[in-house]
Amino acid sequence: MQLKETLTTIDTYDNISEADLDTQFNQPLDSSHLGKFIDLLHGKLILDAGCGPGRNSKYFQGLGYEVTGIDASKTAIESAKKRVPGVTFYKMDILNLAFKSRHFDGVWCNATFLHVPKEHARAALQSLRNVLKEGGVLFLSLKYGKKKPGYETETYGRPRYESYYSEAEIQDLLIKNGFEILKAETGTEAETGAETTGTGTTGTDTTGTDTTNTGHVNPKQKWLYVYARRHTE
Repeated sequence: MQLKETLTTIDTYDNISEADLDTQFNQPLDSSHLGKFIDLLHGKLILDAGCGPGRNSKYFQGLGYEVTGIDASKTAIESAKKRVPGVTFYKMDILNLAFKSRHFDGVWCNATFLHVPKEHARAALQSLRNVLKEGGVLFLSLKYGKKKPGYETETYGRPRYESYYSEAEIQDLLIKNGFEILKAETGTEAETGAETTGTGTTGTDTTGTDTTNTGHVNPKQKWLYVYARRHTE
């Protein structure tokens, strides 16, 4: 499946500078949410969905987990392979996961699901659910608010498509697609370092114009963090 709304996002990440990749990789870890995710797992197989240059994949690897990283950006995947030897990385998007059903114990989907247009959100959740074992854990970080979905250009000077969610909206979507909500929290980028990774979606054309890069973190932007478990059937 290809989505025209998000090719611009992939193109942005494919043209990201080495300096920006360094910034992503070296940004402080979101240790609070990583720790909560680890505590909920009951196995060793983790999918880092939207892995970017591999910062979180390296963290999971260091704890002894068997990690697979995916990203729709070829630049991100090439960078991750160089930075995190020993982890398997694939160029792949979350709507088209080429893994066996019920394979992973956990899916870490950080700052990635927000790039999926809302009309395809159900399909993305079904795709993620399909690769989780029964009882497997999904982590999502999303931009919080009522802002209309669209393109932002401030972070990298190129357009990225983003959707915003309320807590009730994403919880309802997860429940209707076979998940049990375990925890839901809000915070800011400055508090958590959430804005770090690449994209896990695909597209077919471009929209938007370049602007001046004004920085990577918006300290006022609220984020929503959700932990959910695949229902046991």
